[in-house]
Amino acid sequence: MVRDPIHKYVYLPTEISALVEDVYIQRLRRISQTSMSSTAYPSMTGTRFEHTMGTMHLAQRAWGYCWKNCDADTRRSFQSRVRDFLSDVSTGSIDARTREWLRSESSFAENFEGEVSNAVAAAALLHDVGHPPFSHALEPYYEELRTPLFNAASEFSSFMTRTALSTPRLQFHEIVGMYITSKLPRRCVQDIPWKLTLGIIMPSRDPNSAVSALKKIFSGDVDIDRLDYLQRDNHNAGTTYGSLDAERLLYSIELHVEEGEWTVGYGLRARSAVEDLLFQRNQYYRWVAFHPHAVALNTILRLALETHDTIVRAPRTALTEIKESSQTQGVADRDAGPSRFSNLDYFSGSYGGRSDRSHLAHVDDSSVYEQLRRGLSDISDWDRAGGPPIYEQRRFAALATAALDRVNNWLPIWKDEMAYEDAWKSISAGLATGLMELQERAEELRSSAGLSDTARRRLEYEIEAITVIRGDFIPAVQAMNKIAKHLMYEPRRQAVCAKERHLAKVMDGYTTFEGDLAGCFWVIAYNPARVSTAGEGVKIFRGEDSVPLETISPMVRSLVEIEDSRPHFHAFVMSTSVTSLPNYGTKLLKETAAKLFEGAYAISVVELWSSKIEKIARGA
Repeated sequence: MVRDPIHKYVYLPTEISALVEDVYIQRLRRISQTSMSSTAYPSMTGTRFEHTMGTMHLAQRAWGYCWKNCDADTRRSFQSRVRDFLSDVSTGSIDARTREWLRSESSFAENFEGEVSNAVAAAALLHDVGHPPFSHALEPYYEELRTPLFNAASEFSSFMTRTALSTPRLQFHEIVGMYITSKLPRRCVQDIPWKLTLGIIMPSRDPNSAVSALKKIFSGDVDIDRLDYLQRDNHNAGTTYGSLDAERLLYSIELHVEEGEWTVGYGLRARSAVEDLLFQRNQYYRWVAFHPHAVALNTILRLALETHDTIVRAPRTALTEIKESSQTQGVADRDAGPSRFSNLDYFSGSYGGRSDRSHLAHVDDSSVYEQLRRGLSDISDWDRAGGPPIYEQRRFAALATAALDRVNNWLPIWKDEMAYEDAWKSISAGLATGLMELQERAEELRSSAGLSDTARRRLEYEIEAITVIRGDFIPAVQAMNKIAKHLMYEPRRQAVCAKERHLAKVMDGYTTFEGDLAGCFWVIAYNPARVSTAGEGVKIFRGEDSVPLETISPMVRSLVEIEDSRPHFHAFVMSTSVTSLPNYGTKLLKETAAKLFEGAYAISVVELWSSKIEKIARGA
């Protein structure tokens, strides 16, 4: 038993202990659960390790109730399907533990609940093992660096290509987690039915199989992964949003088969608890995860690393010339070529010969901080080497210092919905003419001869969006969100980050920073939460019959409107100084920054949207 502030005690099965002791599970002790959220909530310093332990604990309990709530026929059918999977050599090799379990039908049935419990616990324990340093904050950074960081011919590159093709919606950390899981030493998992564990974790050819249903215990709209982190993160933040009826949810979880498809859902008695979890998740995103200060520092941390990489990638003849100098030999060698990324490679070993697991697993949050500190100490050497430009050095220094020391050298343009609405009121008049001209141009292009059907449909979509934004009845927050979506939304997070940087660069070109804001630049962040379809995949069972939750829950249907009323777009003005902005926090400085934003953003929106429409018409 392990003491835990959320669950009181977490029960660790003896069979799982060797897996918990593996270097990659222990690495999670040094990976922050909520990235840079401690900027806004100082006590929010939890790690991925405590969350995965909590998830493992809840997964065992959830499976126990799933099994308890099954009738005899469902149990027999489920056992048979799992046995078929384990016995089928085409689904993977059979490990020694599983072979012993399959030795006889009586042994299989007698040990079924306990063996499945261990497999589910192991899968839950491994569900976050692929997270990079600082978790979600740096995931787009790693994903964008797939080509330079992971050699195209490497084993991981091939693994990622195969996995992404079979399951396109997987996030980067999930694919990395699967790769790490596939490389675990046999000694860590010899007491676990490993074939079943891998069947739960890895992408399945049949997402509705009995084995795939087990993954839904901790991977769905309402699951024990969310049940743990909502309680844990809100407890650490000091908020009340994590007050959930966990016992009711666990007690009511059910395993069913409908027309040959296995699924996990909840009994009707849990409806209120399910609704509460979805609503509290919405509140958590609104007030904790996407707090303006957390959004700012998450973005600043990523930009600091990106700027550092840009600087050390830049061609510098002078650096080559001074490589013989003993004073700068280390800097020049360390920053030359893609090997610099090996400092942050935590799983692939593609560079620098770092294939030792224990060495790779030591890359954690502190490795990122060390990279930034080293960059700050290298600035004087960059100067002597004749590059990069002074402005880029100052920009990196400002970003790195803000991330390391929480210096107030940045300022949010808004912090709440009211200020967000005020920004729209100020820019809407300036946008009116530009949007009207955009709509006219899009309509003209839509009527062009030779336009493909795809391009015509895309132009119609843009015309509809512009019409809605120009209308008199769209709420201000939704108007701002809709513009941001059309400028920056992409399915992959790293592509969103690229558009954030591009918008900021365009706005920099239309802004004259002077006075207390002299030398500043824009930082942009677009963070829509994936809760607009909350409850869509949740089934509520009444006996053997199920209904989608959203069809019987007006509260869940209202979550779409609630999410649309949250600012999805954040703008910050940032100084190139490593000290706090002069007059930081004063009303005058805030008003000055807001006016600069309004002017630059209105022009940039029209320019970028116009470019997008022209590209659609060209078929680009």
